[in-house]
Amino acid sequence: MFLHKRDNGIWYVWFYDKDGHKHKISTRSRLKSDALKYARSFESSPAKKKSISFSEFISEYSKYSAAVHTSETKEVYLYCLNGLKDFVGNVDLDTIEVSHCEQFLAQKIRSTSIINARKYCQHLRSAFQTAAKWGRFKQNPFANVTKPKPPEKLPVFFTPESFRVFIGKVFDIDLKESFTTGFLTGVRLNELLHLEWSDIDFIRNIVLVQNKENFTTKSKLSRNIPLGNDLQFLLNQRKLRVGPEERLVCSESGKPMSSKRVSKQFKNYVKSSGLDPSLHFHSLRHSFCSNLVRAGVSLYIVQRLAGHSSPIVTQGYSHLKVEDLQDAINSVKIALNY
Repeated sequence: MFLHKRDNGIWYVWFYDKDGHKHKISTRSRLKSDALKYARSFESSPAKKKSISFSEFISEYSKYSAAVHTSETKEVYLYCLNGLKDFVGNVDLDTIEVSHCEQFLAQKIRSTSIINARKYCQHLRSAFQTAAKWGRFKQNPFANVTKPKPPEKLPVFFTPESFRVFIGKVFDIDLKESFTTGFLTGVRLNELLHLEWSDIDFIRNIVLVQNKENFTTKSKLSRNIPLGNDLQFLLNQRKLRVGPEERLVCSESGKPMSSKRVSKQFKNYVKSSGLDPSLHFHSLRHSFCSNLVRAGVSLYIVQRLAGHSSPIVTQGYSHLKVEDLQDAINSVKIALNY
């Protein structure tokens, strides 16, 4: 069960009847607070909702996901749901318990990795929370499951010096300019691929990363990123070279680049540059945040520039060189007389 506001301003309650069919009923209210009271009253009614099988829920969730997620995100959710179904069987959805979820994650840790198990936990918790809103669960079983904690591992990143080594090996001019834009803005790959020239304000010198009809940022929030002198020069030169193409990042023929192609080419250039092979495109984002922190920029500013939804995420970039830690220790001085 969930609330939805129609164009007429009235809130409606959507729910499933005992046969599993979806219906809506008007709350006759334009105030969300009143609509919530109505929904709570409606939810507490004794009508019993029909139990559905895991496969039926996956089919149901697939249609929902297609409407609210990108195609790539939808595939990840379905992959995780089918993984759990293979583990517990095609049981009635409301028979899945916390113990099943914990055993599944433990099996994933043994057979794959903690990182992989964390991704399963994250996506299944979200999908099952939606199921709970729809009345498929009394309580989301993943809500009481502790997300596996990975061992502390600092993200790999480029220093300005190592990035110059890397970019010197990139001979495709479109990729060279795309990688440099990522390094100097910290945008995610999909954000970069959806940037248009109208998002570049050369008067105020900012890049506007925003939601669009065919694209939503990860945090669902828009943000402005200042253009540094190097990036201003690069983008001005690029605009003169590529002409009036709508997309900022495109191939020489003017066609949009795919994320798979960009990622694959990035890894090839990392290999040819002789740098850490674990570097990948998202390392440009790590580099942007890490280098700002190393330059003394506050975590709050870094959070705003990177578009992190939580400061906890930004804190992960506050890693320092051993020399930085040594300098911090040496800044505390006392007079020793022995």
